[in-house]
Amino acid sequence: MWSRLLVGRPRGLQPRLWHPLGVDELGPTVAYLWDNVTSPYATTQRVYVEYSNELDALKPSTVVWEPYLDPEVLGMPLNPMCTRDQELFIVRCPLICFYAVEIHLPHRVARQFGFKQIYLSEEVSTNIDLHKFDRVRQRKVTDFAHHHHDMVDWWRRIEDSPRLGGPSHSRVNFRQYLAWYHNATRYKLRQKWTGDDYADIASSKDEDTDYNIRAREGTVVEIAPILDRVGSSVMQSVHDVGSPGNEGRMREMLEKLQRRLRRTAARCGCHCVVSIDVEVPSLSHRSRASATSAAATSSSHRSAHQSVMPSSSRTANFSEHQDDEGKANEDETEDDDAD
Repeated sequence: MWSRLLVGRPRGLQPRLWHPLGVDELGPTVAYLWDNVTSPYATTQRVYVEYSNELDALKPSTVVWEPYLDPEVLGMPLNPMCTRDQELFIVRCPLICFYAVEIHLPHRVARQFGFKQIYLSEEVSTNIDLHKFDRVRQRKVTDFAHHHHDMVDWWRRIEDSPRLGGPSHSRVNFRQYLAWYHNATRYKLRQKWTGDDYADIASSKDEDTDYNIRAREGTVVEIAPILDRVGSSVMQSVHDVGSPGNEGRMREMLEKLQRRLRRTAARCGCHCVVSIDVEVPSLSHRSRASATSAAATSSSHRSAHQSVMPSSSRTANFSEHQDDEGKANEDETEDDDAD
């Protein structure tokens, strides 16, 4: 897992010396690279929320899809067990170990083998009945070869089983697969707390949601629900802008889009845009500075007094980001900061 994902990954230290004793089967596996590492950074009280946050924040670009192609791995004196029967790695077949049977479905993770990821493929049953086997209630079952004779027969005919293959992975195809996958399954551990449109809810109704209450009572802020909430709101705005038939009600749509994005930005802690309150003098101003040094000295006292006053540009920018009721809502700002 550490070779593929950043989640929970410790810092690797210098590997300890390996003594294979002249026996090939005692050689190291790839896991040996993680034999000597630092302690996990997460504490037991916070590890579940922190790991959930990191899993939900993962992007395809931050995953190492084919770690065994790493030069460090390719240069290792690997145990021959790691590559033995590697033609079976891409065969759809049952994996049998006494009473336990699982179906190997490499086509569902073709990306990890460097192949084009297929989606909208045929339904493949993982045979849920196999998971219902209870060794306590079915103690009398001892002949597992007979009990799982269908799976054993399948294994014996493995030469006839389908193998993974086809075109190589491409980014364009993988983006199409992800778009399908996101609509076909739940891909986040911690989802948004509501599906209500930000443009249709009042500011006060978003202050005491279940998420906000848990955040105030807890010790770790869960970022995953915010990512899901904000991401879905932005994507909804993208779809609304590109939807046909919006030309006739463009102003209404833009006002709704403004309300939605304002609340979305506030949830991320962005409430206003403050411009730089400094006016850079032009070259002509600087050329006259030496001739009017006396006047500049006398006016510096007035400038010092005026500098403590709020600037008009700062006020104007903040007013553009007031809440839906048309006035600055300080309580809302404080609550969103806490979020």
